[in-house]
Amino acid sequence: MTSSSVAVHEPPRLPIRHRRFWSPSFLKLFAPLATMAVTGLVLLLVSGNLALPFQRELTLEGKTGSKGEIFEDPQMRRLLLRHHIRVHITNTGSRELATHDFTGYDFVFPSGRPAANMVRQRLAQTSGGVPQTSKPFATPLVLATFRQYAETLVAAGVATSQRNTLGGTPYYYTLDTAKFLALIKEGRTWNDLRLERQADGQGSTISNGNRVIAHSPSPCHANAGESFLALTAFVENGTNAPPNAAEAPAVTAAIKPLLGMQGMHDQELFASYVTPEGKGKAPIVVVYEHQYLAYQVRQAEAGGSPDTDRVLLYPQQEMLTDPEFIPLNAGADRLGRLLASDPELRRRAMELGYRVLDPTSAASSDQLWKYLAERGIPAPDNSGNLTKAELPVLDVLEKMIGEVGGCPR
Repeated sequence: MTSSSVAVHEPPRLPIRHRRFWSPSFLKLFAPLATMAVTGLVLLLVSGNLALPFQRELTLEGKTGSKGEIFEDPQMRRLLLRHHIRVHITNTGSRELATHDFTGYDFVFPSGRPAANMVRQRLAQTSGGVPQTSKPFATPLVLATFRQYAETLVAAGVATSQRNTLGGTPYYYTLDTAKFLALIKEGRTWNDLRLERQADGQGSTISNGNRVIAHSPSPCHANAGESFLALTAFVENGTNAPPNAAEAPAVTAAIKPLLGMQGMHDQELFASYVTPEGKGKAPIVVVYEHQYLAYQVRQAEAGGSPDTDRVLLYPQQEMLTDPEFIPLNAGADRLGRLLASDPELRRRAMELGYRVLDPTSAASSDQLWKYLAERGIPAPDNSGNLTKAELPVLDVLEKMIGEVGGCPR
């Protein structure tokens, strides 16, 4: 038996050319794209936006006094969205906030201590406990006016000008509150004080036969109104101590005419003050420092320099108002902690004119003064007078407000 060999035909082999994946030409194309991707990833990580599409957005409803306007600031809104928080507010007067129902809200944000104390009392009675609150910033009560009126008070010995920290004409004045209240008691008019002797920057003079008064919001509704009432009561009581229950009736009777001379209260005083008609409509209005400073920043950014006609009167007895953030649930508690600790949120509050509080709850103004100077805006004097106006205890203050303001029961 013979064997035969069978030829096995293998399929043709195609030559394979091995190319390195990381070839120079590939790296030349890919490296810039990779660098851009890594850079973008790092920026997203740093900004906290990497997981933004995957994190649930928290929407909080707040009932606030005037300081709630901070949540309407576009830049503040953007900063809060980085933390996946959106805030809707219902704005009302602080005292009105404290005396009305706040069911259905996640937080309340009264503009001052009296309303905050009332809210805490209500929570203690209804919930059996008071949440951890925070005071992220503060702002003094001031009297906004115009240069001709301020200089008229200087000539009458009722105010003194503060040194301009950047040189030039003063923007801030210290008001002798007792002498100012005496002008109101005596029924003196601006023309009595020779207002026409003071010219504006263009050399023009004005005449005003109206009585010297300070226009303030209603003490029944707004923190600025009740704070100005408390300041007036403190000065009327000799600046030694706020009126107690025994002293309150006499002090109330003395200040009621002083605060009632303005007639119907206007709740939008600062908005009126910055209009061209403000000088004639209400030449002195009770507002907050932060409103004026934020206005001057806007003026400087728009026109290159601050408004030289509008100035501030600082009462000798400082009335510092410290808005208090009161959370009503865990989500709002997170927002309160951010307002008090997040550097970007604190920076934006300062840019809006507030004195951001340091960890000891003291009002720190150094950063604010530096920020103003960088924009060509003088800062008020913050070094000499440490006299503070003190508030009466809540029950006494409430009785005084009800009597002076005629608040509805």
